[in-house]
Formats: sequence, structure tokens, C-alpha cells
Amino acid sequence: MNKTRCRLEVRWTSLSPEEGRLEFELFNLAQTPLVNFRLSYTSLTRIEDASKYENATLLRRSANLHELVPPGGEAIAPGQSWRFRVGGLTRPARHRTDGVSTAYLTLADGSHHDIALGPFLPNDRAATFTPQLVPEGKLQHPVSILPWPKMFSATDFAAPPVALFAAENSEGDDIAAMSEVAELAARLFPAEAQPFSLSVVTGGLPVRFEEDSSLEKEGYRLNFSRNKIVLASADRAGSLYGLITLA
Repeated sequence: MNKTRCRLEVRWTSLSPEEGRLEFELFNLAQTPLVNFRLSYTSLTRIEDASKYENATLLRRSANLHELVPPGGEAIAPGQSWRFRVGGLTRPARHRTDGVSTAYLTLADGSHHDIALGPFLPNDRAATFTPQLVPEGKLQHPVSILPWPKMFSATDFAAPPVALFAAENSEGDDIAAMSEVAELAARLFPAEAQPFSLSVVTGGLPVRFEEDSSLEKEGYRLNFSRNKIVLASADRAGSLYGLITLA
């Protein structure tokens, strides 16, 4: 699609908690008049009543796509703009994404031209920014765990082992869970080294599975030492989540 030196800006004006209108302004930033054109835009906030267009004529609407023209086919001179309003909408606009998502012009020769879009802002009040949704954190340990555990402590860090493997006398369900997480890791990170081995590996570290009923449902605890890792869990789900953390 060709690029044109036009810009479309859209504002929202509330008329009631459940009703409002979109106010458009199309700027012609080119050096020549904009004539014989059709404006098309897509928006989640759709027109329901075509008679609610002010200073514009709706040609068609297909789902979120709206196509319209200035009344009487008026031209937009260089440096000037065309303003129009749209009421009779299917829903109120409450979010920044409820404005126009895409827009383009269709000229008399049938060619389509992309339009730059301005921010979607309210007319009747100052726009607000998204508040901080996550508390500010401070990096204290060079580890990444999601979700972050209730308790974490470390006194030292060692080089990572070649792989982790199930300790001797591990139950079949624990070995199967280790295999399941290994397959998941291989799908998500195909270029990375496998985190687990089902058999003993030189340079690896054994994982010993323990059951601890004092832990919460789906909870787990990991204890690291130089020669092994102990994964304690309240149930199979907790054991699986612990293995995912290790991977």
C-alpha cells in the first residue's frame, strides 16, 4: 500500500456513562489538494446508526470497517483538515485501543494509500496513563524464578552441572515427570542444552525426590548442596513445578 502525507486523529467525547461520540480530523500535509477520495477506517467502536454521521456520508460498513466520504465530495486543501463526528455507536470507548486501529484513503484511480494515526484521547478530560501494576523490585540474587518463591536464600553459587538426573531409587512417577519437563524444555528452547538426563551423567548432579506433607498443596522446596539437589513437595503437582524451576 502506498503512503500518503495525511494524518488522522480521533478523540472521544462522553455524552453519558454508556454513550458518546468519536470526533475525527483528517489532516492533508501534502502540497496538493486531496480530492475525490474515500476514507476507510477500522475500529472496535462501530457505528450502529448511519444517520449519526455529522459532516460525513457513510458509504458502507462491514464489521469493523467503515468507508465514508466528505459531504458533496469536498476537497481538502494543503495544510487544511476535514472534521466530522460519529455518534450512534455500538459501545462506549473506554480504552486507548477502542479508537481507530487502521485507516487508508482510496483515490479516484482506485489506488489505496496508508494514513498515519494519532493517539486516541478523550476530549472532555485529561488522559491518564496506566499505573504501575508491578511493585518495584531490586535484584539481589542472579536467578530468575517465576513465580518468585515465598522464601529464597543463597550463600554461594557454583558452575551449572552438565545435566541433572534422578537420584538412585527414585520412583517411576518422579522419573516420568523429569522426562516430561525435559521434553517441554526441548520444545521451548531447542538450541539450549537439555536440563535433565534420566541416567547418571558424568559432571551431572542428582536430584533426590522427597515427600513433605507440611508443604502447601502444589508447593515445593529446593535445597542445593555441592553433591545433590533435594526436591521436596506435597504432591505430584508440586514436584512438577519444582522440576520446571530447575529446568
